[in-house]
Amino acid sequence: MLFLILRYIVAILLTFYILPGTGHLFLGQYKKGAIIIGVTLLSIVVISIVLLADVDMNIVRGLQGYEALYKYLLQIVTENKDITYFSDIFKALILSYSACDIIFMFIKDYKTFKQEQDK
Repeated sequence: MLFLILRYIVAILLTFYILPGTGHLFLGQYKKGAIIIGVTLLSIVVISIVLLADVDMNIVRGLQGYEALYKYLLQIVTENKDITYFSDIFKALILSYSACDIIFMFIKDYKTFKQEQDK
């Protein structure tokens, strides 16, 4: 019983601290985990492309040092708050789905464990 609980706790921690979908991989749900990781990475790439479309490479080439580049990119992000809000909402939805699915899998396994124990 303790092993079952610890297994799902590790899966939730992997999901929250590494990447949504890694908890599913840990639990052996390879297809679902790969799909969730793929959607997460695809969303990061798409949001990055949309944000980088506003970057003027002539300005970037003229910047001296990482601090100037950081300030310029921060300016791009703050000018596109609607895109960053969408990105945050989308990431929260993926994370919520992943965590809830792991919790529902735990409930199902716990019920199965209790039924086998009662026999």
